[in-house]
Amino acid sequence: MENDYIKNMTSFQFIEVLKNDVHEKKIAIKGQLNGRNAIIVLSRKSFSNDISELKQIIFNNETIVANKGCNEKEKHYELTLTNETNGVHATIKHPVTKKDFAQYQIPECWFIEESPELYGNVTLPYIKKIVPIQKLDWVYRILNGESEQEQTLYIDNDQSTGYVLVKDSKWQNEEISKMHFLAFTKQKLMTIRDLNETHLPLLKKIKKEGTEIITKKYPNVSAEELRIYFQYLPSVYHLHVHFIIDTAESADTLLDRIHLLSTVINNIKLMPDYYQKSTLTIRYCSKHLFDPYQKYLEKKAAVIEPKTENDVSLNNENNYIDHILMFRIKKFIKYFIFSIIFNFKSILLFVFILCLSGNEIIFTQY
Repeated sequence: MENDYIKNMTSFQFIEVLKNDVHEKKIAIKGQLNGRNAIIVLSRKSFSNDISELKQIIFNNETIVANKGCNEKEKHYELTLTNETNGVHATIKHPVTKKDFAQYQIPECWFIEESPELYGNVTLPYIKKIVPIQKLDWVYRILNGESEQEQTLYIDNDQSTGYVLVKDSKWQNEEISKMHFLAFTKQKLMTIRDLNETHLPLLKKIKKEGTEIITKKYPNVSAEELRIYFQYLPSVYHLHVHFIIDTAESADTLLDRIHLLSTVINNIKLMPDYYQKSTLTIRYCSKHLFDPYQKYLEKKAAVIEPKTENDVSLNNENNYIDHILMFRIKKFIKYFIFSIIFNFKSILLFVFILCLSGNEIIFTQY
């Protein structure tokens, strides 16, 4: 609402810094506005790639230059720009909830080695539970060409190898370094765990055609600059491929979740059911999501816990008795057959008694 706009920053009462993202050059601050909790997110404007614009805002007589030291190879300066480049973009959320605060707080995270067993018993039940809640109708509307048509770059309606290449809604401006496209599959697949050799034609098509379409639309972008990958676990449980510009910044923030499309293809070529048999590392930054894994592993450990010392001793004693009994039975059968063959009827009873006593029989020749 227009009447809700603040006139200056003095009306915002600072409480604490929630998150300071040095990579994004963005800071989230908790405070109060008109007596109610609020969050202000400040971010610096990024530089343009346009040379003429850079000359206008930096390389001019108004830029103040301060010497900050040097070494044999480099000289360091601090430039103070006197135009709109110094502007800071501000987003104010007011009023806010606990969920809003949690979004900007630095989370505690856990890494999990997700075996096929853990996937089947913990992750998959969670996915099946969360999918109806996520309400993926917006994805299906994109796939059917019913929404975001202006953001759609390409549609392939083949039900087996088809996909839709669409601009990510987070990419608001046309800054190439922030470019982000998504390729949603026509097939109803949830994650890379669903992929096998039957999906290779689909994966190869997305990689080849997606690269060609993007580089054709943006001639300054080469195929080698594109990072094409899946996320696991994803934020949306309908299989999709990400296309972004590969930068050091993107690499730092995605390393723990990405699975390159080319690597996925090669893994399936080597082993058709690779993603059904492999252990994948996943990360959760929410305690309530991590807890089910911890409880499952603790329960499993309790089931296979070694027996007590008394149980082991008793078991060993029973095994010993069984062994002695079987030994004597075998001995009896052996000497019984021996006595029949040689027709020593007179010593049959004698052999039987010795076998029961556990003593060996020594035969001597008369």
